[in-house]
Amino acid sequence: MTQRPDGDRPSDAAMAMYYVYNLLAMVIRYGAIVLVFRYAYLSIDSLAGKETLAKFFVEILVNRIRTHWLWSGLTLSAIIWAIAEGIVRRQTIKRLSRRIQELERRLDPNRSSSGIQPTGDTNPEDKP
Repeated sequence: MTQRPDGDRPSDAAMAMYYVYNLLAMVIRYGAIVLVFRYAYLSIDSLAGKETLAKFFVEILVNRIRTHWLWSGLTLSAIIWAIAEGIVRRQTIKRLSRRIQELERRLDPNRSSSGIQPTGDTNPEDKP
C-alpha cells in the first residue's frame, strides 16, 4: 500500500484490512478458476463411455449431409430474424421520434435540429 499524499502512514488496522481484502479477492478469483476446471472434468468424466445426447449431437455435427441442411436452416433463420428486427426497430424509432421532437421543442424552442431522419437514418446532406 502506498503512502498517502499528506505523508502519513496508514494505520495498522487499515493495512490489515487491505491485505485481508487482497487475500480474499485472490482466493475467490483462483478458486473460481479451479472450480470451472473441476466441473468441466466431472462433466466429461460422467459422459465417458456412455451413449448420450451429447453423442447424438456430435454425430449430427460430423455428418456433413445433415449438418448442411441444419446450418442452412439456422443461417436462413438468422437472416429472417435480422431483417424483421431491423424493420421493427425502424418502426419503433419512427414512432418515438415524434414524441422526442415534441418534448425537445417544449424544453428548448430555439434548439436547432441535427437533421436526423424520423427513421433514425443519417441526414442525407451529412453523407460523403
